[in-house]
Amino acid sequence: MLKAAIIYLPGSGGNFLRRVLSMSQDCIVNDAYTQFNVQQKFALFNKWNSKNWKAAESLYRPIYRTGGQEFYHFEQSNLLLIDSWHPTEFLTHDQQQICWSTGSWPYLIFLHIQDSFKEFIEKNQKTKTYKLDWGLEQQEFAVLRNQYDNRAIDINFDDLCDEQKFFYAIEKINTQLSLNLDLELSLQLWKTWYSKSEAAWVK
Repeated sequence: MLKAAIIYLPGSGGNFLRRVLSMSQDCIVNDAYTQFNVQQKFALFNKWNSKNWKAAESLYRPIYRTGGQEFYHFEQSNLLLIDSWHPTEFLTHDQQQICWSTGSWPYLIFLHIQDSFKEFIEKNQKTKTYKLDWGLEQQEFAVLRNQYDNRAIDINFDDLCDEQKFFYAIEKINTQLSLNLDLELSLQLWKTWYSKSEAAWVK
């Protein structure tokens, strides 16, 4: 069952946010039907390699992304799917109905980057081997935010860079999506991600 899509610019923590929210007992890890308990999920998700960031992010992603299972399995599952997409990727899928019909996602979580963080995000593209067309991604981000205004949940990249702000942001999403997250385990996951991120970030 589709629950929420996270819309984020490359390098701004969208995959991390997906892992945190997928810690819910009722959420999908990688295939549409296998259920993991919260402690099992924490053990799986609490892995970040600052020397090979892309490889770490590709672990435990929904396998329809690599052709391992057809998307309709995820739509029909009793478990909830939360996934993360760059704006250009999501808009293409949404408009062309490649996997889902337009408007199928109940919620879109928009991870905003404040202007003060633009230089920081761009500087770190090479470090984490991302490619970012800032203008295009921001343009498509705005299109989606306008299109899905009535289903939007907004948080800032800044919320992922401070322990207290992160806790408040996750608490807000947890309530709105009725995920019943273990907030203390979510905070532990954040601490690992943030320490590994600091080791990789160029400031």
